[in-house]
Amino acid sequence: RPLLNVLGILLGTAVGIVVLGIALLAFAGRSMLRSMMDTWQRGKEAVQQQKEKFQELVAALYPRFVSEEILRGERRVVLQLPEATVFFSDICNFTASSMKLTASELVEWIGYTFGAMDVIAEYWKVYKIKTIGDAYFAIAGLPGLTAADDTVGHVMRMMHFASCVAQVFSNRYLHPDSGLCLQLLAKKNILHSNAISRKSKSIGLSSGLAPSSSGHSSTTLGAAGASQLQCPMRYGLATGPVTTGVLYGKCPSFDVWGTTVNLASRMEATGRPGQVHCHEAVYRAVSTNPGSPYVWDKPHTTFAKGFGNVTAVFVKGTHQSPPKELLASLLLEPRMGFFVFDVPSKRAEAAAPSAGMPEAPAAGNVPAADDISSTSSINLPNP
Repeated sequence: RPLLNVLGILLGTAVGIVVLGIALLAFAGRSMLRSMMDTWQRGKEAVQQQKEKFQELVAALYPRFVSEEILRGERRVVLQLPEATVFFSDICNFTASSMKLTASELVEWIGYTFGAMDVIAEYWKVYKIKTIGDAYFAIAGLPGLTAADDTVGHVMRMMHFASCVAQVFSNRYLHPDSGLCLQLLAKKNILHSNAISRKSKSIGLSSGLAPSSSGHSSTTLGAAGASQLQCPMRYGLATGPVTTGVLYGKCPSFDVWGTTVNLASRMEATGRPGQVHCHEAVYRAVSTNPGSPYVWDKPHTTFAKGFGNVTAVFVKGTHQSPPKELLASLLLEPRMGFFVFDVPSKRAEAAAPSAGMPEAPAAGNVPAADDISSTSSINLPNP
């Protein structure tokens, strides 16, 4: 009997130990399972975050219709557009101006200029393809950028975009602190011009700059000087069929090809500082629009490399100022009145932000050609 009692105690103890072990194992297993589930959930959320970041990156790098195709797994994205409008701009005298700036000043200048153009492009639903050095390449008419019931049309949208860019970087607007890089460039250009003027006078040459009573150039950097056109560009527009697609490789990129692209580039190359140079197809589409605010010069013939002689037209002026909400996003104060697209030196007083700025001409009282500019020349030389 004592032996049985001892065995019973031992058996009870063993059973208790086994039950306790099972309970501990169950608790540990439950904790491990909860930990594994938490790790799996965090991993799932991390994967989802990375997926969303990838989608955002793709959406930022490509147009909407392209990004949707890529996210669906398509490897070959090509689209032929029967109609689109292409824009090219190029900063005049960029090489000479950049040589007067430090590396950081140059990047700030280009960054501010192209950044402002990006804001304007976003407003008018224009897609920037890329920048090439100091050139800006954009297109209007890609699917998905505008609503299906869009009544403006890609040609008018691009025309409005080019007009706003030309006006924003004209002497009509005084750029805020964000545009100090433009004022710095203007100051260095003025100092360079003054140095040339003094050197020319020392050797008995005419400088072409009107000296003031103090002996310095009449061009100053004050309120008027800072408002002068500090980033003159040439602008070229063409409309027609284009081919779009994604080039894969080390750095996949979306691009546009076709004769329309080449023609827009030629329009820019044969243009003039501060002026919008349009191929005749753009001129016909815009000038026949009943609500068009643009005044045109006479059509002229110009030689375009690869095309021969083509008909083109300069935009003479516009009754439409950039929208107030667009100017507000660029921290620019609105300036109303008829705007003249012209060579900067000829437009110094006509478009300056002062009380003497010309008001918009009344209907039927559009300025004559001699009052604005004379650009109806034949076979314009390539600047």
